[in-house]
Amino acid sequence: MTAKMFRANFEYFVQDDQASFPDAFEIDGGVQVPSDEFVVSRNKQGDPISRYGDDVWDFRNYRLAGDSGSARINFEFAHKDYRNEAKWLTFLLIYFAESSVNYGVSIATIMNYMKSVRRLIGYASSKSRSIEAVLSEKKYLDEFIRTLETKTLLTGFSSLVGHLARIPSDISGYKISSLYSSFLAREKSKALPEDLQHPVIPPRLLSLLIFDLEVFLNEILASIDSLVCFTEKIMHDPLFARCDSKQRQLGVRRREMAPFFYEASSVYGLEELLLKYGVSNIPGLSKFLTRIQHACRIYIHIYTGMRHSECLSLKHNALVIEKIMDRDVYKVFGDTSKFVGQKKRVAWVTSKDAVKAFEIAQKISILICSQCDILQDDAPLFISAVYLGFTGVKIDLNAPLVTQKHANKDQEVFNYFSSDLYVIEDSDFDHLVAIDPFRTWQKEKAFQLGSVWRFTTHQFRRTLAFYVSQSANVSIPALKSQLKHISREMTLYYCNASACISEFDHDEHISHLMREIKPESDAHAYLAVVADRTEPLFGAYGRFVDRNVTERESEGLLLNDRKELVSRFRKGELAYKETPLGACMTTSQCDKKLLRLVSACISCDRAIIKPSKLEQVITRQRIFVDELKSKDDSSIALRTELSELEDLESYQRRIALLRNKGGLACKTTGKH
Repeated sequence: MTAKMFRANFEYFVQDDQASFPDAFEIDGGVQVPSDEFVVSRNKQGDPISRYGDDVWDFRNYRLAGDSGSARINFEFAHKDYRNEAKWLTFLLIYFAESSVNYGVSIATIMNYMKSVRRLIGYASSKSRSIEAVLSEKKYLDEFIRTLETKTLLTGFSSLVGHLARIPSDISGYKISSLYSSFLAREKSKALPEDLQHPVIPPRLLSLLIFDLEVFLNEILASIDSLVCFTEKIMHDPLFARCDSKQRQLGVRRREMAPFFYEASSVYGLEELLLKYGVSNIPGLSKFLTRIQHACRIYIHIYTGMRHSECLSLKHNALVIEKIMDRDVYKVFGDTSKFVGQKKRVAWVTSKDAVKAFEIAQKISILICSQCDILQDDAPLFISAVYLGFTGVKIDLNAPLVTQKHANKDQEVFNYFSSDLYVIEDSDFDHLVAIDPFRTWQKEKAFQLGSVWRFTTHQFRRTLAFYVSQSANVSIPALKSQLKHISREMTLYYCNASACISEFDHDEHISHLMREIKPESDAHAYLAVVADRTEPLFGAYGRFVDRNVTERESEGLLLNDRKELVSRFRKGELAYKETPLGACMTTSQCDKKLLRLVSACISCDRAIIKPSKLEQVITRQRIFVDELKSKDDSSIALRTELSELEDLESYQRRIALLRNKGGLACKTTGKH
């Protein structure tokens, strides 16, 4: 048999300057387990980090930028009698598993497979069976599958069996009974309830969070230069800002001591800021910087919709301002490997609102990287503050760079905000139910009335897509204002930017999520109008809804026909767009906009007009007309706007006449 050479799957993802490759594996027939000295990982210089015989394999050098999971495999999870088996299974996945997308298999994917390997080893050990017996005998394999209780474990094991079945048994030593077991795992997975979606954050809570973050970041931005200079002084002067006992340890007499922390902070005008946030010593300063980083990252999540790993992969120079059609467009450039099989350059549009978060994070990044001799352009935007050396944690500067993942709640900016304000209220709970009435929110502890809302980065992504894709769902004026710019930019460039599509072109980019979620978002906005019994609807389509959708039917739409309604929006049979007077249901291009008159909606057969909104428009129009009169009472602009006002007032009088005649059902009582 001709010898064959195999290389580690993850090599496809490794950049030339990131690390040296592990050993290649050569086989010339039969099952050949590597020697204990076989190198499975190396550092940049080519020195071995882990060998096959080691109980810990360290793959951190081979992680993709931004990967937040572990990259070290500790085989001590396996009993000694099964430890070699665990290593061999893992080795097969690393060197022989074939990717379904014609690329290598990343370290993150291999680490996910380890969940199945651990369960398989644990099961075999508990039954005193060999791995070969479990994999080759159908009754054992089926019995093991019945112990897997989650969709993640089932789908993971299905993939694992599929990989092992495609590796020739004369290489692996395992004869898989059949792919039926992989099929069985997938079918059992389908029978389990769907994984719950991340909730859309209720508008009151999201608006409050944005406000709190804005106040905090504006305060930090005003002091960031002083904060950086203060920290640099501490880094370079071993006495500055140290306590009495620390300076005595260094042999300094009392009268020669450098200023202690509070006095030192006053030199830079920081005493009030640090006192406000409880920063009283150098370890506390490190925590403060970490929480500032968290605030910046959360703000970027809110205004881009990127994932946790995507945000952590950002470099110092990620934010770019481009000129497109004589306007500034703010773009964030980074990499993603999620669902695309390889690292891919990708962009997210954002708004000017996010600039302050980038400015603060950049200055902190430069500060920390100066300690590590990292080139500025290569600097991670969210490099860990542990490199400052303020907390006593030892860190290897030759190891892969550590980004600040904020895995510990004590590192989060939320500690500076009043939790009482984020307690879930009736309106918040009603919002959750309205968006997903089929979900049993009452049984989920995290979302009960009186609980403090726990924000996660995945929530920001879905929430942004939901609100941006349908502005009618944003009923709080403050939130409308907060999302105004990002809504415009995302709609313009994700929905209409065919020239830039390569920057947004992968299935899991937020641009795809926006298009996917829009039918659901539009349906929710429409149902909110149908279910609103506080005032009658006018306009041709509004009268149609009033006459044909009774209160009972509206409840039915909410509960029974919602999926069908979303399907009709998805097919383009229905459309919904908020207008100044109410809403528009046209599925075709609007020809009324050409007139640039709000009153054009009055005669449109697809218009929904709400009396309350009509009154608001009339009030604003009267003010505008008065302003024009005060400047020039004979101008063409005045005559045009006065005519617009008269048309709106005339329609308002027609509505009043209809209501006074009693020809319209009262929506609150259902009586004439």
